Amino acid sequence: MRRARGAFWPFFSGGSTGSSSSSSSSNPREARRSLSLLEAMLKDERNWLDRVEAETDIDAQTKFRMKEIKDWIYDAEDVIDDWKFEAEADPFFDLLADPSFRSKVEEVKQKGVDIRQNGDALHLGDALGRKRHRVGTNMEPLPTSSLLGEEKIYGREDDQEMLFKFLFMLAEESSEDNLTGRPLNVVPIVGAAGVGKTTLVRRIYKDARDSKHFNLSGWVSSSKGLQMAELMRATGEALTGGPCHYNNLDGLQDLLRRIVDGRRLLLVLDDVWYETIDGDQWNKLRATFNCCAKGSVIILTTQDERVADTTRTVPSYILESLSGDHCWSIFEKHAFSRLPKHSPLVEIGKKIVEECQGSPLVAKALGLTLCHERDAEKWGEFLKIGMWDEVAPELQLSFHRLPAHLKRCFVFCSMFPKGHLLRREELVRLWMAQGFIQENRGRSLEDVGVAYFDDLALRSLFVKPQGTHEAFMLPNLLHALAQFISDGECLTIDCNNVKGNVPERLRHLSLTPSNSEFIMSLYFPTQLRSFVVVQSPPLENVTQALLDKELHNLNYLRALDVSGTNIVALPNSIGSLRHLLYLNLSHTKIERLPESVCKLYKLQTLDLGHTEIKGPQTLDLKDNDKANDGLPDALGNLSNLRYLVLEVTRIRRLPESIGKLSKLRTLHLSFTDIEELPKTIGSLKNLEILCLNNSKIQRLPESIHGLSNLQRLDLQHCASLKGLPRSIQELTRLQYLTLTFSLHVYMPTGISKLSKLKTLPKFNLTETDGSCRIVELKPLVHLEQLGISGLCNVVNLKDVEAADLKSKETLSDITLMWLCSEADEFIEHLNGSQNYDTEDENSISLAIDKDLEEHEHGDVCVSKQVASDIPDSNIKYINDNNTQESSGKDADKEEGVLQGLQPHTNLTKLHIRFYSGAEFPKWMGDPSFSSLTHVLLKNCMKCKALPQLGQLPHLMELDIDGMLMKKVTEDFCGNGSGKCFPSLKKLSFGNMSKWEEWNGVGKDDFPRLQELILFNCPKLMGVPRLCSPLTILKVERCGVRHIPTTKSLQDLELFSCDNLVSLSEESELTSLNSLRKLTLMYCQALEYLPSVPYLENLWIEEWILSQMDSSIRQKEYQSCKGTTINKLILKDDIKRQVHGLLLFDVAEAFGQPPIETTWQQASLVILSLI
Repeated sequence: MRRARGAFWPFFSGGSTGSSSSSSSSNPREARRSLSLLEAMLKDERNWLDRVEAETDIDAQTKFRMKEIKDWIYDAEDVIDDWKFEAEADPFFDLLADPSFRSKVEEVKQKGVDIRQNGDALHLGDALGRKRHRVGTNMEPLPTSSLLGEEKIYGREDDQEMLFKFLFMLAEESSEDNLTGRPLNVVPIVGAAGVGKTTLVRRIYKDARDSKHFNLSGWVSSSKGLQMAELMRATGEALTGGPCHYNNLDGLQDLLRRIVDGRRLLLVLDDVWYETIDGDQWNKLRATFNCCAKGSVIILTTQDERVADTTRTVPSYILESLSGDHCWSIFEKHAFSRLPKHSPLVEIGKKIVEECQGSPLVAKALGLTLCHERDAEKWGEFLKIGMWDEVAPELQLSFHRLPAHLKRCFVFCSMFPKGHLLRREELVRLWMAQGFIQENRGRSLEDVGVAYFDDLALRSLFVKPQGTHEAFMLPNLLHALAQFISDGECLTIDCNNVKGNVPERLRHLSLTPSNSEFIMSLYFPTQLRSFVVVQSPPLENVTQALLDKELHNLNYLRALDVSGTNIVALPNSIGSLRHLLYLNLSHTKIERLPESVCKLYKLQTLDLGHTEIKGPQTLDLKDNDKANDGLPDALGNLSNLRYLVLEVTRIRRLPESIGKLSKLRTLHLSFTDIEELPKTIGSLKNLEILCLNNSKIQRLPESIHGLSNLQRLDLQHCASLKGLPRSIQELTRLQYLTLTFSLHVYMPTGISKLSKLKTLPKFNLTETDGSCRIVELKPLVHLEQLGISGLCNVVNLKDVEAADLKSKETLSDITLMWLCSEADEFIEHLNGSQNYDTEDENSISLAIDKDLEEHEHGDVCVSKQVASDIPDSNIKYINDNNTQESSGKDADKEEGVLQGLQPHTNLTKLHIRFYSGAEFPKWMGDPSFSSLTHVLLKNCMKCKALPQLGQLPHLMELDIDGMLMKKVTEDFCGNGSGKCFPSLKKLSFGNMSKWEEWNGVGKDDFPRLQELILFNCPKLMGVPRLCSPLTILKVERCGVRHIPTTKSLQDLELFSCDNLVSLSEESELTSLNSLRKLTLMYCQALEYLPSVPYLENLWIEEWILSQMDSSIRQKEYQSCKGTTINKLILKDDIKRQVHGLLLFDVAEAFGQPPIETTWQQASLVILSLI
């Protein structure tokens, strides 16, 4: 198969080349024609590269031509971009009138012609065609099999046992006498390349076959990306052991049905690609197995989470990386099979294993490479330079599976250092700057880029490090693969990996300036596309000097990132970077932008967050004030700007010209001093995100209605905000309107027009005219999060029913509050700081009447004691008799409101605050709310009993605070049969000033409870015994004498429990072997602690020790990492016990030198611990 020529090639073949050269360099018209043809050549060469990179066997000549073509593509793009830039910047200037530019066009065109003609002469297309279907060569994957190669599997014992038990659990649930079981269960096992999925499944497959539970089994390798018909044919052959001659899909499906009919099937589909099961393909295969016996299982391994999401009938099993010790065992087995295990090579070997990041494939491959090498110096060199070159070719299949558009994005990431944290939106904008992303079917560049990133993440090419929320990284293994493929185009430079000048082919560079002398001596190629400085640690003024020295030479730079460096100013030469699309100056010391920045007409991203940029003090600017303004007035010239960040700056105003940024999509102004937005903001028709969190914004202009594409408006913690404009109702594409729940801002009428809203955490109700009524929630059918405050102002219960929360299937998170928020904050503060106790069940109602402009409050219920301490002259007390007469009617109304607010059963989180009904509705505990996982009930002070929540099947966290009931009974657990609170993991009771009894707990209740918190329940005298796997127990300011200690406890914290005598009424509890942290403060009645032999952290404040036993001996505390004892008091009746060995134990346990054993000296020892 010859390489197909594009339509433009007749113009460049044969002897016409020379004449074309002459005319093009002297004739602008011919040069324009050459540019058009150059664009066509670019398209053709890109397509050829995409086809070649999809091959798994490429010869050396083709690789060389690929490199030549990639370099030529960069040059051609630079020439075309130069032409387009000048045409956009100045329509009256024709760059083609410049003879030097015309010569450059001709030079690049001729170079492309020469490369192509040389490739045709070598018949590169034919070579690729002949090798295309060779199996097992180079990177073509060999099919896997169920045959166990090695008996021992390292570090997967728990995974193996868990999965094996899970298979048989599925079989039991799907037994013939169980009508609810599935005929077929699909268990996906997901993990990155080389993590050991196939090896693990081989062992499970063998054990399952040996168990004789399945009477039909087969193993199918899909590692070559089989089409569905091929996969079905391979499955038939695996199950029958013979060849399958069917070619059409119907015949294959009929064959498989006959094979599996009535039989219990175990089938492994190893290394399944998404392309195999995409669309309706998986349903065709699954339908084929509908006639197999119940308890049948398909185990499916894949790197792609999309495969798991499409196929699974049970949750996916995520296979994590191995521990370092297990990786070392694998490496040691192969590397030291012929070498002494106690040689100096061991230390280097362990460093090599650290780089493996838990990949058994890498550990094995590196071990086999080094098993014949005895030279420690070569091992060290291998660690620094050569190890990843050995591994990368083994993983190239993961790269070749990617579509062309993802390959470019993946390889680009290798420019960053190993372990560098990547943020999705930031990386997408860098991809945009390089032209890797094209708009698709009306979707924005940003949306398409996010889809690219998610696709790579779902293929396990990005991982999320533990402890991070938004950051991802390339595993070392894949980072090496990407650098291997980039072949010098992407590189991280430090003084360890570059000697002399930077490679000429380099296009994407990250710099870690660890040595200022070295950095300043470098020469950077003028054709650089990306320049990123990774400061670790920052070197004073190095980056500033580097920019001043090199910036004017980097004329083809697309992305410049010097965030986190110490630069204080940009050189004026920044304006010469005509191709710059991405400029990140965040977390620097820059105070102002030079005017030349406004010449960067192609700029898409400008990040000035966390800088010293500031605005003038007033809007009445003098000339010298303007010179100090952080943002130039000509900012509006950046007509292609899409992303502008000014958060955490001292900016006070935006220039009026911001309205000219017609392509702007994201504007971040959080934590700024901006009080008003310019009216021209309404001209930003494409703005999608406007973030003003924690700013000083007071009001939004009515012109905001012009933001017709706005999807997100963030106004959290804007304490100065006086209200929302009525024109907000015209933002019909708005999806997220975030306001802090404590802000007293009312919704204007017309909110019902925002039919696309998904998040509305603040919907404040009032009786004032012009504010929204609750009935306006009805059209908001896409809501996912909703917070309603001021429910005490609801007048008509029909409005509540008309809001129709029950029909909103997407609504998963609801907060319902009867008071208005500022009063809520005030009450909560008093509740937490004063611990008030309401003696009268009918609290005094308190009305805080203010004008709506001054944030009118709703009714607030507080006790007389609290009311007497409120420093507000506007408080009016309402007669107690009137309150008693109306309390019954009010309670009925509030109960009707909460009943009418019943949500859809898809609810996951429910918060209720200051509810003033006497009882909770029954829907709250209905088991049909099977998705409900979190419930908070706070300051519902008129309720006599808790709702019956015990039958909620998946409730995981329950927080009850500020309730005034005296008893918690069996009703709390519900009236259902079986275990109560079957999924609850965390239970918290706080500020329960009247609570005295807790009973009605059965021995099987709370089977998964891990954390119990009891705070400020002074009258609670006892806690029922819980047969729960408690790991955390915190008790503070409670009247309990005993607490439900369990042997599983790991963290025990006791504060100010004056009546607490012992940790358990059970005398057999003598040791807490699992306890790692013990905090004991002001519990002076506590007489005894069980033994705590493995304690790691101890903190004691004022404990009167009345019994000296093993709990205070050295052996109990020898493993403590941190010990704090501020006051330990010994009673007289144990003074005689402080002698001899015991004294030495106490002294050594807390780091004191041993001394003689007299009581006076013993007292000194104890006092020295204070």
